Amino acid sequence: MDDVLLRRRDFVIGSLATAGGLLCGCLRAGGPSTASPRPPASLNREAFAAQVGTRFRFLPQRAKPIEMELVETRKLPLRSPELARVAPREPFALLFRAPDGAALRQGTYPVRHSRMGRFALFIVPVGRERGYYEAIFS
Repeated sequence: MDDVLLRRRDFVIGSLATAGGLLCGCLRAGGPSTASPRPPASLNREAFAAQVGTRFRFLPQRAKPIEMELVETRKLPLRSPELARVAPREPFALLFRAPDGAALRQGTYPVRHSRMGRFALFIVPVGRERGYYEAIFS
């Protein structure tokens, strides 16, 4: 059982590092949007926490924009001292709720917010109920 938990923990940590790397790479390269992205350091948990309850406009390439509410921000644990040394920020997660009937696939989308500007986010559908999406920063 401990071996299974260890492998799951390694998988989660590796996934967080990969997602963060993909996100930062997308932001540095300009992402799928022509908008100038915000520097990765400015996209921190505190900045997003101040926007809980507000709407973020996700801009899929071949569909209508979808406005999602930021429902929650939460800290994520750093389980490895090695990861702590290379992490550009304290890891955190964002939880968004889409309106009924709106759906996006897992992927990176240009996002627009009235106070935070334009940037790209990699989101993943989560939960048993449809319409919830998570973005991980590591």
